[in-house]
Amino acid sequence: MRVFLDVGAHVGETLLPAMDLRYRFDKIVCFEPVQACCAVLERLVDGRVEICRFGLGMESGQRRIHDPGTLGASVHAEGPSEGRIETVEIRRASDWFKDEVAEDDDVFLKLNCEGSECDILDDLLRSGEIRKVDSALVDFDVRKVSALAHREAEVTELLEAAGYSQLLRLKEQHRGPTHTATIDDWLRSVDASTMPPPTRWKWRFVWLPAATRRVIAVGKGVSKRVLPKRVYENLRRLVQKNVYDYPPDADGHHEG
Repeated sequence: MRVFLDVGAHVGETLLPAMDLRYRFDKIVCFEPVQACCAVLERLVDGRVEICRFGLGMESGQRRIHDPGTLGASVHAEGPSEGRIETVEIRRASDWFKDEVAEDDDVFLKLNCEGSECDILDDLLRSGEIRKVDSALVDFDVRKVSALAHREAEVTELLEAAGYSQLLRLKEQHRGPTHTATIDDWLRSVDASTMPPPTRWKWRFVWLPAATRRVIAVGKGVSKRVLPKRVYENLRRLVQKNVYDYPPDADGHHEG
């Protein structure tokens, strides 16, 4: 079975491109512990998608997540915070893999979980379950947490020492003008796509967003000063939705 695991699914930024039929995923599993985000995900799914209303980590239990629903929601409290907290369920990653992932599955793993990615990789490596993963795209958010920043190098070295250096793909190595383009670049680089994207797709997710980004870089500051705040915010959300393909966040807005 061809399986895509979206750890830190938020409101579907990765789910939407993963559902593209070019990748031929038989099963897509979204891990998202914030309940408001799960409600958004449920509006996007098709018959291949399973939503797990919990996060993955090194051990099972209840954790408090700060600023739930935002792009920076994390169990690690550091930096500016809105002050909102939600108690969420975390399950040990290797336990879930043992029960749900078969030895002959083709598994593509995306990790964007605001500091928990090292715990997950470490647990999968020590348990041996990492052998079931064909490729992993990782956003090392531990860089944002001063007390955890050292773990990126530690985990990377452990993976290399165990012979899994080719498994790990850093998000910045594949970053495109949209998140959809980033996911596509990663999956095509590991031969997970049956064909290149059509021209219309490239216009929608690569060329138009790239051109728009250059225009915005020039006009954003002027527009923000000249336009009324409500008009500016509505325009910003319109561009994010129709150019950058951002799904609505858990509060019904769009994140920039």
